[in-house]
Amino acid sequence: MKERSAARPLSWIFYTLVLPIIFTMIIIALIVQFILGINIAGAVSNWALSNPAVRHTMGLGPVPVPVPRQVATLDAVIQRDVQMLATLRRQNANLQSDITSLQTRVAQATQKLQEAQRQIKGLKTSNHSAQNAATVYMDMAPNQAALIIERLPFEQQVMTLKAMDASDQASILSEFSTAQAAKLLQAGA
Repeated sequence: MKERSAARPLSWIFYTLVLPIIFTMIIIALIVQFILGINIAGAVSNWALSNPAVRHTMGLGPVPVPVPRQVATLDAVIQRDVQMLATLRRQNANLQSDITSLQTRVAQATQKLQEAQRQIKGLKTSNHSAQNAATVYMDMAPNQAALIIERLPFEQQVMTLKAMDASDQASILSEFSTAQAAKLLQAGA
């Protein structure tokens, strides 16, 4: 019984107050709409469609983002991408200059390597000819070998003496002047 008495005041409030107020608002909106020409139905419809709670109640999806806001968002994304592209281009230019300098260094190193290889080849050839000459000089008398070796360029003298064994080298060096023998020994003969 108490439930019925509690339900009566609520239904009484709905039928006596709420329903007449809603009906009066609808009548006033229709009068304003048709007599004054103000589009109240369109304004209420726009408000209802922009309200997420009403859209959810009606089973509609989320409110679509307005086109100007989408354009502004895309402009911001494009601006950020343009800045990133400019940064990447600067980094690319720096890397290209680094590559160019490294290629220059590689070319210089390659040139030095080729020069060193030519020198090594020349030294091997000189060493081989010095060994052949040393064999000939070891078969000669030390004083005759010393006279011939003295007439060779200094580097060739050193290489020829290096190619000999120590005893032959000592016997030939004894035929040189002490200054010349010291100079040859100091050069590594």
